[in-house]
Amino acid sequence: MNSSAENSLKDKFVLFLKTLNAYKTGEFILASGKKSHFYFDLRLFFGNPEAFNFVITKLAEKIRTIKNYARVDGVAGIPTAGLPLAAGVALTEKLPLYYPRKPKAHGLKRVIEGGSVYDQHIIVIDDVITSGSSKIEPIKALRSHGAIVNHCLVILDREMGGADILQENGVQLHSLVKLSEIKEFLD
Repeated sequence: MNSSAENSLKDKFVLFLKTLNAYKTGEFILASGKKSHFYFDLRLFFGNPEAFNFVITKLAEKIRTIKNYARVDGVAGIPTAGLPLAAGVALTEKLPLYYPRKPKAHGLKRVIEGGSVYDQHIIVIDDVITSGSSKIEPIKALRSHGAIVNHCLVILDREMGGADILQENGVQLHSLVKLSEIKEFLD
């Protein structure tokens, strides 16, 4: 992506953050367990068709870029925020959609929904990454069912070690936006 397109993406993303009041300040405990003075509620994008279409379009563009050098057979959304994102990308890119889940004591008791992932190259999708710890369990679940998971795609990388923990697990992180690229425009 060229510099002008990257700036346009960041500008529009920040505009949606502000318009939707999706950037909050205060005291928050993140999924990683870490404390933060700010929070990104990117799930608010789902309730705004223009914002939702924007992130789906940009995630799909990223998938097409990854396809230039890596095999992509499907996408998996990390519940819950990653699921609508992965569904949108799957429809846009005509890719199978999967999602890992905690096993249930009823029904078919599946851990992976959407069909067999055996020998499939799957890109995991979520909204935000902080430490990366919440991505590891779903990646391991997919791999335990035969999937090859080498890529994770998120809207926002908070740059708090997520890329490192993924890399330690053989997964490359891709993000639309990094916190350092937009932080100055949020205050």
